[in-house]
Amino acid sequence: MPERDVAAEVLKGLQEVREHRAGRRTLREWRVGATPLSELGPEVVERIRENLEESGAAVPEFGPLLADHQSAPDAIGENGESNVERLMAQLKNLDALREADEVKTEFRDNIRPEYAAEWPAELDPCVIDALSAAGAPRPYRHQFEAIRKSLEGTDVVLESPTASGKTIAFAAPMLHELKHNPGSHALMIYPMKSLAFDQRAQIQELGESLQIESWFFDGDTDKATKRLLKASPPSILMTNPENLNMSFLGWKEQWQKFLTHLRYVVIDEMHEYRGFFGGNMALLLRRFLLHLDRVGASPRLFLSTATCENPEEHARNLTGREVAAVSARHVLRPRRRFVFVNPAIPDFKYRDVLQRRVEQAALAALKEALQVLVFCPTKRFLEDAYRR
Repeated sequence: MPERDVAAEVLKGLQEVREHRAGRRTLREWRVGATPLSELGPEVVERIRENLEESGAAVPEFGPLLADHQSAPDAIGENGESNVERLMAQLKNLDALREADEVKTEFRDNIRPEYAAEWPAELDPCVIDALSAAGAPRPYRHQFEAIRKSLEGTDVVLESPTASGKTIAFAAPMLHELKHNPGSHALMIYPMKSLAFDQRAQIQELGESLQIESWFFDGDTDKATKRLLKASPPSILMTNPENLNMSFLGWKEQWQKFLTHLRYVVIDEMHEYRGFFGGNMALLLRRFLLHLDRVGASPRLFLSTATCENPEEHARNLTGREVAAVSARHVLRPRRRFVFVNPAIPDFKYRDVLQRRVEQAALAALKEALQVLVFCPTKRFLEDAYRR
């Protein structure tokens, strides 16, 4: 099977995992087309591993499948070209890359994660069952350490790379706390709605068997739903700094039932709170924690970040509380290839040319069956590129 056809099948298989729970099968039973997973090249196997980890799946059988593959800068296809060479050729073919452009490529080999033998003994068995059913039969070492510290009653900040299972690390002790204290609540604070929306599906899946409900409370929540959430709050609410200030503190008497039984607070994407925004957030959290102290609530805090140089110091400055840091900065990393392009675009019609080049670059990546995330200078730029 040609490599690019395999890549397309991989994407289909990953969708099947997410939608139909096929991830409960052992990886050795997987087939991509007619090819056993163990016989695929390292590039395809690595791509599946990265996507599974992004979904929070920690699968112990995965290591042996990669053990026989030698680390190499690029997987070589049937025609002798590497993945990067094929992508570069596709970029040139679609006029997203030109001869006058300045190009630099870099490669970083993978660092395979360490797994703990089992989940912390203190973790509720029902939570462990929910994690196993979701495709995480055992934790990474950094997840184990963060969960254990949180279960001990310590405020924790976890710093680990993107797609390294941070959601499971804070969801496990949070669900444990809610399971052991019926009628208690947890608040999850995200800097942007899209981040909360992305994680709610996983939180909802884990909480389903535990009968723990979660819901959004933000600017898009209609008035009737807001009244219902205040009168009969679910176990978990997801919100943002604006609503923390405008509603949870601005109308705190309406949240009495929720706040007096608040046992857990998650602050995800901690690195977003920096500069002027970070200063405001630090003051807001101090006001919030002070009010909780006045109503007799003392929730545990769990902060997480993927790109913070000084997580312990930053978490302490943000919350005003001492926190225990757990870092996986140098113990987990997927294989990565970077292509940096400084396009040679004349000042004349710069925006139009740049937009066209961005569109063509995204199409080139899609044609190679790669997942694409496009960052644009403005919302208008993005909308115009999408429509075309």
